[in-house]
Amino acid sequence: MKAFVILVTAVMLLSVAFAQYDDGPRGRGRGSDDILDNSASDSPDDSDGRLGSSGDDTRNAMIRTRMMSQDKMRSSYKEKYRDDDCNSPTTVRERALCQLSNSDDSQKLANVIPEECRKLESNDDKRACVQKQKQLSPCHELSNSDDKTDCAKRAIGLKVQPGMRLGNSIRDMVADCRSSTTNAASDCVSGVQTRVNQMLKFRIDSLEVKVKDLAQKGYLTQDEAADFIAALNTAKEKYAASPDVAGKTAVLQELKNTLSALMQKARANYQAAKTGAAS
Repeated sequence: MKAFVILVTAVMLLSVAFAQYDDGPRGRGRGSDDILDNSASDSPDDSDGRLGSSGDDTRNAMIRTRMMSQDKMRSSYKEKYRDDDCNSPTTVRERALCQLSNSDDSQKLANVIPEECRKLESNDDKRACVQKQKQLSPCHELSNSDDKTDCAKRAIGLKVQPGMRLGNSIRDMVADCRSSTTNAASDCVSGVQTRVNQMLKFRIDSLEVKVKDLAQKGYLTQDEAADFIAALNTAKEKYAASPDVAGKTAVLQELKNTLSALMQKARANYQAAKTGAAS
């Protein structure tokens, strides 16, 4: 029980850290531009905004070059994956590139098998996994952080009450488990732990949705987004395979660091585009 409490605490702390790139402050929904704009002070390019006219001309030329390069690469990938169902590529990265290249084809994307479901051996398990992901999919589209969290909690089976934070929801469910008989309590806590892990996966999957959005807006290249999605899925596998709390926490911390580095790139590109548009 003690190890589980420690794990829940670690999960909650890192979930909050991930949420700053996803939902924004509690009760507010933020778009990608809001996140990058509000985080602009962390960008290594902030000082460039004070450059003189020659510096601005150089920046604008770099922006145009980067955008032309991205457009060319997008066209190349779109042609490559035009007739692909995005399930057949052999690597996570290639499947991610296919999805990014077909972002305007909702019917094709609706039939993509989620990565965590692909490796399940039983067809019944695969169908159940896909169904669970479909239940959570509408939650990713909600902009308000409270609504998004409550939507996911309902789909996963965590306690939902108006104004109840996720940590309180988990603690209440564990308390309910403790009031049961000894054997039943152990099974009950195990069930809560499973739901906590599912909630964390939802948070991580929200990052994938956000990164794809940043790529579509040109703040990240499709290659950068695909690299992160591949790293994200590797992290989920490592997290599931790690036998102890320390290992799981280390995996999440590594993912947080990878995300932070990626967001710095996105912020720099956003600020460059914003400055160029104002020139």
